[in-house]
Amino acid sequence: MALKILTRKDVDKVLDALDLQAAVDSQAAVFEAYSGPKTTDGKMAAVDRKTAIKIVSVPTSGGDGLPGTTLIMDELLGNGKPTNIVLFGSGAQAEAHARMFLGLYPSITKCTVVNRRPTERAAHLVDALVKAFPKVEVCLGITSENDFKLSETVKDADIICTMTSSTQALFASKDVKPGAHMCLIGSYKKHMREVEDDLVKRAGIVLVDSKEACEAEAGELHNLTEDQMVEIGKIVKDKSKADPIKQAGDVTMFKSVGLGVQDVAIAQTVLDQAEKLGLGSVIEDYD
Repeated sequence: MALKILTRKDVDKVLDALDLQAAVDSQAAVFEAYSGPKTTDGKMAAVDRKTAIKIVSVPTSGGDGLPGTTLIMDELLGNGKPTNIVLFGSGAQAEAHARMFLGLYPSITKCTVVNRRPTERAAHLVDALVKAFPKVEVCLGITSENDFKLSETVKDADIICTMTSSTQALFASKDVKPGAHMCLIGSYKKHMREVEDDLVKRAGIVLVDSKEACEAEAGELHNLTEDQMVEIGKIVKDKSKADPIKQAGDVTMFKSVGLGVQDVAIAQTVLDQAEKLGLGSVIEDYD
């Protein structure tokens, strides 16, 4: 068996040249399979792949994951031409989401990164986005500073992405305008929550990556019944099933706690692109 090794620099080159739609499509396939028919032992049907992959390092410039889930959901439920996106958090997930949204939605003209306090990481993120997307107005909002108007920032947002470990709501439900689209990515334990219960109620039905995982881990969804959550894989194949979700409330909402199979799928996408670019070293007869 041959082993292909990609260095961190190799992976960074791949991510710089990666077809964003291909990344989204790989995630769509994952969720369709995850929510589709299971084998007799309850496992997800196998994906026909010939390569086994082990990730041993994380690229420095590409973040720690590609938010294909978020973008699939936006294609199905969100505003087709958003102009204003607000991101809570300044870590690798925030950068990955910003780059994907701004890269795939040229209608976006303003991007605000919201952080609790001024940090070198937040400043670096804003600088990087300004350089990468010169036509977009990129701002940094610090909630601990009196001159930042959080309420007005939220009111103007078409898309709001939360990527923090907060245990209390980051903004008021009343400030979110009808038609806005929420992507809740950060919380992963019962005591965590990034939005108010009222905002969840306004959505009516919440799109999730996994009902089972969200019931166990998503603090924001603790008051929802099973029929108030719909797995994204159920509507990837049939987009008409998104209509009842859009009609259930005056905002749309997606909650993700993450699935391991997503990492495998995006790793395969990176490997495929690396092979096209002639990157990586191969060790023959490795066992």
